[in-house]
Amino acid sequence: MAETTPIRPKWRLAGPWLWLWSGLLGCAAAIAWLVLGGGTLEPLRLGIVWLSLLLVGIGVVLRFHAPAAGVSAKWLLIAVGVFVSLAVTTTANLCASWGGYYFVGFRPGLSFLLWLFTAPVGVAAAWRCLRRAWAATCLERLDEACLALLVGAGCAFAAAYALTNPDPESTFNQFTIQRFWFVSGWVLIFGAALTAADSLTQRLTISGLILFHFGGITTAAFGQGYTPWLVGQIWTRIYRPYLEFLYMNNAYHFYAPEPGPPSYLWFYLQYLDANGERAGHWYKVPRLGDDGRHGHKTALEFYRMLSLTENTMPADVIPTEGEYFQKILERRLARSPEGAKKVAIVGKGPSPKELLVPLHPGIAPSQQYLRPQQHIKRVIESYARHVLGEHQRTHPERTYESVKMYRVIHRIPSWHNFLRGWPATDPEFYSPIFLGEYAPDGRLLTPEDDPFLYWQLPILRDRDRSNDRFAPIYDWARRHAGDRYWRRVYHGAAFVWVDDQGNPEP
Repeated sequence: MAETTPIRPKWRLAGPWLWLWSGLLGCAAAIAWLVLGGGTLEPLRLGIVWLSLLLVGIGVVLRFHAPAAGVSAKWLLIAVGVFVSLAVTTTANLCASWGGYYFVGFRPGLSFLLWLFTAPVGVAAAWRCLRRAWAATCLERLDEACLALLVGAGCAFAAAYALTNPDPESTFNQFTIQRFWFVSGWVLIFGAALTAADSLTQRLTISGLILFHFGGITTAAFGQGYTPWLVGQIWTRIYRPYLEFLYMNNAYHFYAPEPGPPSYLWFYLQYLDANGERAGHWYKVPRLGDDGRHGHKTALEFYRMLSLTENTMPADVIPTEGEYFQKILERRLARSPEGAKKVAIVGKGPSPKELLVPLHPGIAPSQQYLRPQQHIKRVIESYARHVLGEHQRTHPERTYESVKMYRVIHRIPSWHNFLRGWPATDPEFYSPIFLGEYAPDGRLLTPEDDPFLYWQLPILRDRDRSNDRFAPIYDWARRHAGDRYWRRVYHGAAFVWVDDQGNPEP
């Protein structure tokens, strides 16, 4: 094949390489700043990172639109090293996963797919780059594009590290964007390998990716209700991390076979005011008033916020007959009014200052304990960090110390309650579950042996008037959070929340 004659741009800024190397050096400078200076002038360091990413982006775009610039073909040896390392690393990760060692958290099924879509194309790209490096004098356009993508990948990895906040107690973090640039770096490396590979490898790889993606969507659609064994295995071992990362496992089963109850998040934020006095207030996602009207600008925004709460729903399956659950149930019963009376007989009852919360009388105890799965706990921690951080920035005169989180299941009213005229927003239809108390850095402050952690804290009517819509209601989640106004009474043709002395909520 005859080599293309390089055409050097008359204006240096019209070529891609000055932009690419400037961006990469900018990210390297930001890393050096982070290592040597810590959090000094952090906004300026973050500005350098974003400017460097912009420069690299301009360079990559120019590289795909400009003619070959006459770069020496020996530069392809760098690409050879990267692609060989990619193939060796994924192969080693696959072999290690078979032995129970998960270096990047991938189980054998996902490790095999990672190897399948990276190792072969990496080897093919390395072989082609090696042949081009020895046979050609100057690089062709696609060869230069491959190197440009590798420079972009290096800049993405550098940016992910440079965006680190050196203060572990800071509520201002870049966790989400760091993960984005880390994943973008791997995507750029894969794109570089695909660009350097031959056309047959490109077609096979792209076809395989398309089939893999639509296979995941099919698995998500069939993975609800009665799940075939094969679909369940594929979902558990292969597709779940991929679809959850893309957030494409959510909207396939809202109304099939039957819609389930939605979930909300209630946050009780505790802070010190300017006078050093302790106070607290509620923040709810989505914002929904007692009358059922949302506080968002549009209904679309309300439903977008509602989708955030879906991430707190998956819970562990715990055998109710096992010793583990029985110990948890024993602790919970000891802090209920009925259980405290029985325990007090043998002298182990709670102190008078300890809160006693009843269990819901209409729900089995095993269904009132919903411990989130491990990856859901990390999501909950990120929510706590975000809410505390946003309120701290909005109210700098306050010092926010912690937040208590509750996942609230809004149960669908039964038909006989509907016929009796009970509104769907009746407090008794809400079932709060205590998710823990969190520090501003997202750290769980509640001990694992707390008797209320991951338990439902019911909202109940006065038991003597359980069928009266106007009967007093006791919100044990409010009481547990520290809210004085935890009783709802009907007063003056309206429902109001009052404290133990009957004073209404201001």
